[in-house]
Amino acid sequence: MTGAAGFIGANLVRELVARKARVFALVRPATARPRLAALEDRIDTLDADLEDPLAAGRAVVTARPDYVIHAAAPGGHPRTPAERRRMLASTLLATENLITALAGTRLARFVHTGSSTEYGPRDVPHVEDESAAPLTLRGVAKLGSTLLCRQRALTEGFPAVTLRIFSAYGPWESPGRIVPAAVHAALSGAELSLTRAGIRRDFVYVTDVVEAILRALTAGGVEGEIVNVGRGEETTNEELVAILEEVVGCRIRVRPGAFPSRPGDVPHAKADLAKATRLLGWCPPTSLREGLARTAEWWRTARAEIA
Repeated sequence: MTGAAGFIGANLVRELVARKARVFALVRPATARPRLAALEDRIDTLDADLEDPLAAGRAVVTARPDYVIHAAAPGGHPRTPAERRRMLASTLLATENLITALAGTRLARFVHTGSSTEYGPRDVPHVEDESAAPLTLRGVAKLGSTLLCRQRALTEGFPAVTLRIFSAYGPWESPGRIVPAAVHAALSGAELSLTRAGIRRDFVYVTDVVEAILRALTAGGVEGEIVNVGRGEETTNEELVAILEEVVGCRIRVRPGAFPSRPGDVPHAKADLAKATRLLGWCPPTSLREGLARTAEWWRTARAEIA
């Protein structure tokens, strides 16, 4: 799998190891990998930069995978031309190189983790066949990878399926994101900077995301499909903070409007899950309240140092 050192990747690796799978974890050279430190003797780590087609080919020859989970995804919002080119190369070009390297192998399934950022603003639930109009370059890059997977599936029989993941949260998430930042504020008493009021997200607990991905590995008739993975509910940052206050049992000091808004901050974000239920037999069992409680407990006890 790619993106193994990331948030969703680290949770996936742990579940796969628990299920006794042999895991080849592909990581870009020189990438910090504290999330994988405790697993080094239980997985095979491959250093490879997928922007290099030769490196992608060598990784495929070494792993000879039956299944591939392509979860590599650069974060952030590039500002300079160089950063924009790097975002496109590390997303779209990397996906092309990996698919090309896998051509002619015995691959049974290729699960590509897409993103809700591929959609544009919409005040009703997002459905997979709506017209995409991403507001961020990351959304554009992820959409390009999704379309590439779909095109190769429909024209060449490549066994790819894309899961469009909404706002995943839980253990091992980067500290700067809203949920871990809010948990830190709750546990430490620090002030929490929030964006302007009214921004909504569809928060889905990472364990549920992992289950959807694993189901997609073996589900029948999903080649070329795009499937939403969310909770199917939209929540404002203010509502999330209020729920977390109840879960932790303390007040969180907030400063509304202190955190700058980003292009992808939208007033509505909600996944239509009909296709996930029909094709994967998947429905997220973890409520936001339960997921926040688990996340807060993890941060209390794990004391993870995530770069």
